[in-house]
Amino acid sequence: MAYIISSIARKAFEKHQNISEEHTVEDMWKYLMLLPKDYGEAALYDEVTRKLMSKIEFSHGGDEYDSQYPKGIPTSISITTGDGQTYDSGLVLFPGGHAANETVSRNEVLKHKFLKLGSLALEREELITFL
Repeated sequence: MAYIISSIARKAFEKHQNISEEHTVEDMWKYLMLLPKDYGEAALYDEVTRKLMSKIEFSHGGDEYDSQYPKGIPTSISITTGDGQTYDSGLVLFPGGHAANETVSRNEVLKHKFLKLGSLALEREELITFL
């Protein structure tokens, strides 16, 4: 889990300079989605990802979280920057990727994922006929 969170955070940092008002939540989901190349040797030993991994701590959410499962997948993330600022998501019952999450268009994200993963085996034109 530390690797996944660190990889997504690294990709977000890389993209940060290119983010504009025009980017939708779906655009960011598509960009941050981890693909097979994100588990290759170069990615696994990426210096930034490794540094981020060393800073991650996990803690049990307690009864408030446990009582919401299996209705959802209760989770939260809190990020403290080097200068002491803290960004806290609070409890998120339906994180991205959950069927009940309504912050992104699942169809758009799944279509993107299908094309990205399918293109590893088929030409794009062949994939489009499936859609």
